[in-house]
Amino acid sequence: MSAIRNITDKDDGPSEPPWTAAKSALEQEATRAGSIRPTAAGGDCE
Repeated sequence: MSAIRNITDKDDGPSEPPWTAAKSALEQEATRAGSIRPTAAGGDCE
């Protein structure tokens, strides 16, 4: 994990790790898909 952190620190990119941005994007996609087809995901997923 520290090796990945070191690479991120050397890179002058965003301070947010790339996997965090990807994870939030996936969560947004899942939320959008769930709101469009709630029954396709099982319906009673509450």
